[in-house]
Amino acid sequence: MKTSELKKRLHAGEAVYGTWCVSTDPLVAGTLARAGYDWMSVDMEHSPRNDESLRYILWMVRDTPTVAMVRVKDNRPDAIKQALDHGANGVVVPLIESVADAQRAVAGVKYPPEGVRGYGPFMPSFGWNDLEYHSTANEETVVYVQVEHYRAVDVIEEIAALPGIDGLFIGPNDLTLSMDIFRAWDSEEFISTIQRIVKAGDANGIPVGFPVDVLNGAANGIDWVKEYAPTMRLLAIGADLSFVASGAEAALNQLRG
Repeated sequence: MKTSELKKRLHAGEAVYGTWCVSTDPLVAGTLARAGYDWMSVDMEHSPRNDESLRYILWMVRDTPTVAMVRVKDNRPDAIKQALDHGANGVVVPLIESVADAQRAVAGVKYPPEGVRGYGPFMPSFGWNDLEYHSTANEETVVYVQVEHYRAVDVIEEIAALPGIDGLFIGPNDLTLSMDIFRAWDSEEFISTIQRIVKAGDANGIPVGFPVDVLNGAANGIDWVKEYAPTMRLLAIGADLSFVASGAEAALNQLRG
């Protein structure tokens, strides 16, 4: 599985770069997956796609170098199982507010005895050697948990220490909403919160992720990370539809001269 190389790089302390897929079109997703990103997250939480469109998207991404994550709709074993059984290489799990929530997310990914995932990997194995898929799935499937509420930050050191978690991905909009400082990116409260999360990840050898373009544009976001959280190494930027919009705007501006 191509996740092996990604996991090696993560555990070796390398930076890996990702993006988001929000379109329901498999061709758009396949095109995005060939752009060179290390990973992409196919969003099921805030996008209009259904399970069938997710399946076709994952098939299109399957033979590319990009690791296909799915941000599931909810922190439920059935939602996690559905994404993995459709062929996702890993999951991004939202709505993590406690150690128990994080444990539930990891358990949903892992087959027994490490977790509660039910057996049925026929699509990720294309109906062929499902036993081979099963033999490596617990080790190779990637698990990112989202940190998007102050209650998760309150126990972040314990969450980061849990076995089975491969990354902590910060949701800055929801996090600042929960803190009642919406988008106050330069506030001491926000900066110290991000630094606490990064410190917990560093202490446990797992990367912390962040969508850099949220912070008033990509350039500002990258500068912000360099200044306040330089060890952050799971960085994401943009999404397929935002790339379409910016490319269309840039082309029109060229025509207008």
